[in-house]
Amino acid sequence: MDQTAQPTDFFTPAESSKANIRALTNRVLSASCIIISLLTLVPLFSIVYLLLQKGLPLLQPAVFTTLPPAAGMVGGGFGNAVLGTLLMVGIGLVIAAPLGILSAIYINEYSPASRLANAVRFVAKLLTGIPSIICGVFAFAVVVLTT
Repeated sequence: MDQTAQPTDFFTPAESSKANIRALTNRVLSASCIIISLLTLVPLFSIVYLLLQKGLPLLQPAVFTTLPPAAGMVGGGFGNAVLGTLLMVGIGLVIAAPLGILSAIYINEYSPASRLANAVRFVAKLLTGIPSIICGVFAFAVVVLTT
């Protein structure tokens, strides 16, 4: 038996031509997928280019700090949005951080196997699995619509 036989030596000529056709088909389809993928990026880059071209000249530090004018005045910015976001995050942090830290210490140090600890772990896992928009809609329905 010949020790130098190549793996392709075991194929019949018909099987070898099928392998060549498959390899060619694989290369053609891979190249077409790459070309189509690059073509889909054209609109994305077009949008990003237009956004940068028209938006960068308008983006100045005053836009972030200027509060919108009163009715009938010219000017504006999104300073109120930044200020409102900072206030909401601050209030949420002041309420949630001490409550969360104290609850975590209690559950892990004082009562790790109690029913309360199991319930808190279950609710925490449940909340991590729910998208935040669903929680926001639920809070809106409960708080805003009822008041």
